[in-house]
Amino acid sequence: MLRWMMLCALIGLLLGATLAAADTYGTLAHTWGTIDINDPLNDEVESPSSPYQDGRDIYEGLWWERGATYDYFRMDLAGTPTLTNYDWAEVYGIYLDGISGGGPGNHAYVPDELNGIDWIVDFHPDAGGASGSPIAPGEVHFHTWTGAAFNSVGLAGSEYYFRINEAGSPNNSLQWRVPRSSLVFDYEFTGASHDLSSGEGAETYDLTGTGKVPEPGTLALMGLGIAGLAAYRRRKWA
Repeated sequence: MLRWMMLCALIGLLLGATLAAADTYGTLAHTWGTIDINDPLNDEVESPSSPYQDGRDIYEGLWWERGATYDYFRMDLAGTPTLTNYDWAEVYGIYLDGISGGGPGNHAYVPDELNGIDWIVDFHPDAGGASGSPIAPGEVHFHTWTGAAFNSVGLAGSEYYFRINEAGSPNNSLQWRVPRSSLVFDYEFTGASHDLSSGEGAETYDLTGTGKVPEPGTLALMGLGIAGLAAYRRRKWA
């Protein structure tokens, strides 16, 4: 009897681990600081079952950080990102504008409110998925505007980490990283959830504020200012 109970407990633990693993995708590991860009439209998305908390609602805003090799992005959602019969968001993305030109706002990949987008890092939830799953983790891309269209490069699992199993909480986290060599230093970025469609009738569900990445010279001046302030404080209290 004791052996049977121990076997059942072991099976339960293994099953629990399997279920937990099914709700997380990718292996990106990054330690995040404070939020950078607020979401002025937060809690304005409505759905039949939950008026202000669903998977189209970007929770609070965006995080951005720069490392030695990568720029990192993160958005949290108020619910699980999936497609349902009342049409949840089909695209979750970070939209970057750094050079002249760029993709128009009526492009399927770009919310109508944005224009001149040069790069996109996004997640396309697939209603069926490759194996019938509600979400296909392979639908993660980095897009670059080529002058006439967006090319699409699929991201490896090490370039993203998604936690998408906690409806109604901010723990539905979408996180990406992009090589700095693929970007210019100085760009603006905005987060959005929207229809994967274009032209008349396309809908943007949620749109964050826009943040500007500081130029290297600005960062250097900030560093010199901080160093100078520290030196002044040391002299003052010496």
